[in-house]
Amino acid sequence: MAINQEVIEKVPAHGVSYYTPAQNPPAGMQIEGSVKLFNLITLRGLTLPNPLFLAPLCQYSAQNGYATDWHLTHLGGILQRGPGLAIMESTTVQSIGRITPQDLWLYKDGQIQPLKRITEFAHSQSQKIAI
Repeated sequence: MAINQEVIEKVPAHGVSYYTPAQNPPAGMQIEGSVKLFNLITLRGLTLPNPLFLAPLCQYSAQNGYATDWHLTHLGGILQRGPGLAIMESTTVQSIGRITPQDLWLYKDGQIQPLKRITEFAHSQSQKIAI
């Protein structure tokens, strides 16, 4: 008895420096005939898959102001579920004015790369992210 096995190829997401599967269709997109909650929404020229936004969630988990793997996994899990827009936590642009010493910082060039990893993952899931 021959077994007919169909091979399902999982296509990698484009524009990502590591492997993550492409989401097609992206999470959070409307299925034909579903509720209006999942309709596209356009705000000042930015089209989002739905009007569900992730509010900033302070995680107090930065190391010397740098985003950590915690931030990537925390936000990554949410991004896979398809909010229209994810807004990262409180991020300071000066050494003063933080809520806690564990807040994210964005005033040194080295702090860009860890945030880029998170942004790259968001884009690999066809999601929008902001600070």
